[in-house]
Amino acid sequence: MLDRTENRHRLWLALLVSTSLEFNSMLCGYKGVAKNRPGAIRHVFSHHDYSFPHTALESNPVFSQNTSGTLRRLFEDRIEDAGRWAVEPVERRLTRAGWRKVMLLGETDGGSECSSIEEFDGQVRQFIVEQRDSSELPLPDRSVDFVVTDPPYFDSVQYSDLSHFFRVWLQWFLPKEADWQFMTVSSAVAETEAKAEKFRAVLASILRESNRVLRRPHGRLIFTYHHWRAEAWIQLTLALKAASFRLVNSYTVYSESPISVHIRQLKALKHDSILVFQPTGGGRATGSYRRPKVIKTDDSASFCHACAKLLGFCLDSDLQDSEIERTWREA
Repeated sequence: MLDRTENRHRLWLALLVSTSLEFNSMLCGYKGVAKNRPGAIRHVFSHHDYSFPHTALESNPVFSQNTSGTLRRLFEDRIEDAGRWAVEPVERRLTRAGWRKVMLLGETDGGSECSSIEEFDGQVRQFIVEQRDSSELPLPDRSVDFVVTDPPYFDSVQYSDLSHFFRVWLQWFLPKEADWQFMTVSSAVAETEAKAEKFRAVLASILRESNRVLRRPHGRLIFTYHHWRAEAWIQLTLALKAASFRLVNSYTVYSESPISVHIRQLKALKHDSILVFQPTGGGRATGSYRRPKVIKTDDSASFCHACAKLLGFCLDSDLQDSEIERTWREA
């Protein structure tokens, strides 16, 4: 059947089967606590790890009714709803009366894929998708307005290993659409304490390339970050310093609900720092960040806010690498 399926339909079919894996495997458990949801399935990554349930739940993915974990339900929730949102995007706005939906008039999430920079240049609603090493981008110098990215969490999260769960099926559906044999050991994750500098080295090479392609003076690098450990912030700071970036703004935002099963009864950060950087051009920039007197660890919001301020201070300073390390450890 796959041999006779058009590429565009094969992609949607692969997406549907891939997302259904979360609800159809021996790692799924049975919620079944609430009387109004007696058949709900606890999906594989409900705890952000490979946790083995006491009793595995075997579901029926091709069941015809609209119930938890079926292909029909997932098609409606994950694919059909996403298509509607792309045509008429809706966001939430917090008001005094609570959350309300806001239509983004005139906006659509879509476009035409291009295969080259020449085809892309000067066009409207065009995009390029590539699977490649981000330290070597096929882009001209100073040609990009924003680099919006999501760096690894330094340690603990083995992204490449976790993706194996989906990759074995996607590779079967889309054998030619991606390079499925990439080396997982080349990721930036610091698997052990001894490999902390690996995180810095890989990240620095990517950030240098981001610096090269960003326009001047308005080009910005943007990502979110949080971590309890000073070591993670040290390596992030040194990578940004080596790539000649300075912090121009930061926002502390609420990112995790305290009732989330991922962080319940854990001393976990509930906030993220949205960090906005600009290239320094290799010279020292005059910044407005003062070194925080203390970084309190008893409050998630103040901790993330203070870490962002110390990051800005270190990037604007003339401190050597060893001094930056000491500054973070003493904070």
